[in-house]
Parts: sequence; C-alpha cells; structure tokens
Amino acid sequence: MTGRSHLPERGSGSPGKRLSGNARRIWYTSAFGVFAGFVGDTAVKLIAVGTLGLTSWQLGLLTASQSSGFLLVGLLVGVLADRLPRRTLMLWAELVRCALYLVLSLVVVFDGSPALAVIFILVLAGSALQAVFEISQQSAVPLYTTSDELSRTNSAIEATRSLMQATGPAIATVIAAFWSPNLSLIVAVVAFALSAGVSFRLPRLAVAADPGRLPVFQSIREGFAFVLAKKDVLAATVAGALFNCAYGVLQTALLFLGSMSGGEVFVGWTLGLAGLGAVVGGLLSRRFRTYGNALAALALTETLSFALVAVSWIGAFSGLNLVFAIPFVLLHIPTAVFNVVAITLRQRRTPADLLGRMTATVRFIMWGALPAGGLVAASALSIGGTSAAVGTASVLMLGATIVVLRAWVLTSRRNRQETPGS
Repeated sequence: MTGRSHLPERGSGSPGKRLSGNARRIWYTSAFGVFAGFVGDTAVKLIAVGTLGLTSWQLGLLTASQSSGFLLVGLLVGVLADRLPRRTLMLWAELVRCALYLVLSLVVVFDGSPALAVIFILVLAGSALQAVFEISQQSAVPLYTTSDELSRTNSAIEATRSLMQATGPAIATVIAAFWSPNLSLIVAVVAFALSAGVSFRLPRLAVAADPGRLPVFQSIREGFAFVLAKKDVLAATVAGALFNCAYGVLQTALLFLGSMSGGEVFVGWTLGLAGLGAVVGGLLSRRFRTYGNALAALALTETLSFALVAVSWIGAFSGLNLVFAIPFVLLHIPTAVFNVVAITLRQRRTPADLLGRMTATVRFIMWGALPAGGLVAASALSIGGTSAAVGTASVLMLGATIVVLRAWVLTSRRNRQETPGS
C-alpha cells in the first residue's frame, strides 16, 4: 500500500465561497447523472407497470434490481477506479447508460411492449454502470478540488442529490401523466449525455494509481483492511450502516401506515418534504469544513437523529401519524450533514491510490444494510405492528449514536494525551 501520491494543481484560486472550474464540473456531472438516474428509474417502473402489468412481487424485484449494482460489482469497480483513470470510467459509464436508456426507448416506440427479460437486463446493466459512475466520481472529487473546496464540493453534491431525489421521480411522473413514460426516458437520455459531456471537460490527471501489482481479490482485501484500520473511518461506516438499516425500517413503516389508512397523499407529502429537508441539511453541512470537527459533527448528527426517531416512535405508539411524520421529515437534515462530513472525512484520510477501493468497500457495507432494514421491518411489523418497527429503528439509531460517540471520545482523549504539556 503506497502513501498519497503527489497530485497536480487541483482547482484554482484561494479559499472562498465560489468553487473552482474543476470543482464545479465534478458537481455538475454528478447533478446531471443523479437526475437522469431518478427520472430513468421512475420511467422504467411506469413502463413496466403500464405495459406489462407487473405483479407486486415482480415490481419489488425490479426495484431491487435498480439498486443492486453496488452489491454485485461495487468491489470490483473499486479496484478498477484505482487502476484506471477515474475521469474515463465516469465518461464511459454515462455514455453507456445513455445508450441503454435510448435502446429501451426505441424498443418501446417500435415494439410497444418490451419483454420483461429485456427490461431486467437493461436495469441490471444500468445499476452496474451506476456503481461505476458513483464510485469513480466520489473517488475523483479530492483530485479535482483544493483542500478548502473539498467539503463545500461534497456539500453541493449532497444538496443537489437530495433535491434530485425529491424532484426527479415527480418530474418523470408528471411527464408520463401528460405525455408518456417514454418521454421521461428521453429526458433521462439527454441528462446522461450532459453528464458525459461535463465529464469529458474534466482535465486528464496524471495520478499515480494502484499499478495492479496484486491480484484482484487481494486488492479488494487491501481496501477492506484500510477501512478496518482507520478507526474514525470505520466508526463512520458502521454508524452509516446501522442508520441505513434503521432508515429502511422507518421507510417501510411509513408505507405501512399509508396502506393501512389509505393515506397515499400523506406518504407522498412526507417523502417530498423529507427530500427538501435533506437539501437543507446539505446546505448546513458547509459549516463543518475542517477535519478536526468531523467526529464531533458525526456524534452530534447521530444524537439528533436518535432523538428524532425516538419521537417518531411516540407517534407510532400513540397512533398519531403527524407525530411520526414530522420527526421523519426533520431526520433528513442531520442525515445529509452526516453524509457530507463522513464522505469528506474518508476522502481526507485515504491515499489517492486507495480512494476507489475505500469508496467501494464503504458503499458495499452501507448498501448491504438497506435490504437488511426491509427484512427487519417485515419481522417487526408482523410481530408488533408499526410501533414495534419504529422501536426497532430507535434501537438501531441508538447503536449508531454509541459508535460515533465512542470514537469521538477515544479520539479526543488520545489527542489530549499526545499534546505536549497536556
């Protein structure tokens, strides 16, 4: 494992509020790619339901396929991102995703009803390419930004992602309602093309990456070993995985409440406002710029998250949907702050030649917790209903809070002991 390689000038300018040209480009390519992904995924679901009449089980399998890329190929992509130019991986991932959605659009135009197998193949391929793009893009951010810009760039990316998550599916649904789902696919195709175009404008960087001296499996193991060795990175990863599991339980509980009370509008408004809460959190995260504040910020956000989930449990236990929903919406503010601070922490702690494998390892662990949350929710709902499910989420959030609080206390104590005269 080598140390951080010498990098060329990353971005321009002195510390300030305006991002440099390269930082803005890495932000814009993420924004276009995320928007295209949400619009395209929603369009595929609408086409599948409208033309094929999928059962609930088939629709659930389709949804799982759309998020399976990180689990299926993420670790391998991490190795590639450390051996190949990340800009090239980003560019080709967006170009091929653009082509896939264009092919599906043409199939709909000329055939009217694409075969279910065709949809699943395209969805799985698109999910794998999403993993290629996101791992490469997140690993490239430190290379195209100055030290002062790193946190602000991550903050901009997180706020934009949250905004696209809230608006992308709505835009696709409106387009499908007034025109057709196929037009939503075309919008996604254009957005992927724009993302590829911005990626192309990023300069080529002569960064010393992993030369491939190790077999693939050993390279993957090196990424895991790095994450396990860095106690602060490990704490943020474990806390993130516990949160993802808890969030999967909460989201399932919200959908369950909506189905029981006929409150589809209630669920829609709650999720929409939650997306806006995440935008607010992404903007607030700019206040946590320095590495020294990272663990303190993570401890604060997880403590607030636990408190909000506990209030949601009171709402679920008492049958007051609003008391459940309002903390759920507010939960997305500290969550967005946590994401930005944790990403920036990992990027600053990781050598350039390990950024890809580190990112892939963390994503693999954290995304693996999402389906676990669904299973936990199903078990809790069957045993004790919504209150049992949200209570379980509270316990998981308490675990995440304890993990980062412990890491913060131990790190602060060690720093005081290492300070001369302390």
